Amino acid sequence: MFIVGLAAILFCVGLLKIKWNNYRFKKLSMGMIVAAFCLMTLYQGIMIFGFEDVEKFFPYSAFFLNFNVIILAVLIFLSQKENTGDMGNMINQAFPKTGNTIDPNRDVNMAEEIEE
Repeated sequence: MFIVGLAAILFCVGLLKIKWNNYRFKKLSMGMIVAAFCLMTLYQGIMIFGFEDVEKFFPYSAFFLNFNVIILAVLIFLSQKENTGDMGNMINQAFPKTGNTIDPNRDVNMAEEIEE
């Protein structure tokens, strides 16, 4: 309970420090949030690996999924993205159109096109 309580306090105070500093993200608030994450990870590790019980897949996968989510979140939010405008431009850049375009005014049935 000490580890979880300390993690919750550090996380809340870290978020409140950001609010108190007029929503500026300072080193102290970042340190508190990272420390809270480390304490929660320590608690998870102790609960999963600290006790010899029946082996289960879910706790192990949840523990390591936590790291994958954090790494992906950092990569997504800190990546250099250009200002693409609206959603249509983003989709067109991510998935460029290749191949033959389908005529929307066609008279042929789709099932007949597939058979050809």
